[in-house]
Amino acid sequence: MELQRYRWNGPPSGLKRRFDLWQDQLRSPLGFHSDSLDTRISRLPEPLRGLGRTWKQKAPEYASTLLPAWSQAITWTVPNIPCVRDLWHDHLLFTGEELTGLIDLHAAATDSPVTDLARLLGSLHPHEPERWREALAVYESVRPLSPVERACLPLYERTSVLLSGTHWLNRALQEPETLLADITRVTERWSSLYERLLHPLPLFPTM
Repeated sequence: MELQRYRWNGPPSGLKRRFDLWQDQLRSPLGFHSDSLDTRISRLPEPLRGLGRTWKQKAPEYASTLLPAWSQAITWTVPNIPCVRDLWHDHLLFTGEELTGLIDLHAAATDSPVTDLARLLGSLHPHEPERWREALAVYESVRPLSPVERACLPLYERTSVLLSGTHWLNRALQEPETLLADITRVTERWSSLYERLLHPLPLFPTM
């Protein structure tokens, strides 16, 4: 099968990439414990200022709950194959009730297929573990997940929330005018991530 040429077993590459990004964020001059970050956020126009302050306050606390399992998971071995890596509801095209297309493949790369599951289910059912169980039962009727992949699944979801919200913070600091031009969408997306941060899925749910 052609796909086998691109398959390899090793650490879940997406979790490792995100772990490195988070460490870089903490070490940067505008890290979460930096006075410079407070100053930059205080200069933002509303509502970006309020969103930024809220994220700065809660994100490090959220990350601290993830780090023990996250640092362990990047040493595990899982299958890595070509993945979309940005598979969420806005990127699905339907004809009636039939999925007929995907859009925006710029993030595609080799990763654990769990990254696509987590991204999609997190966007569709961010606060509904039971719906995750139903969807995973359908998925596993075709491709069962290993115990390690199951353990990675909520980590992919929760680190996606952490890094996505931090991405919005960095964009607000770098290009506030661009975000203000589309502030309704920005507020909706960032606020949704904050709600998922406050009410995360369990790290190791029984699926």
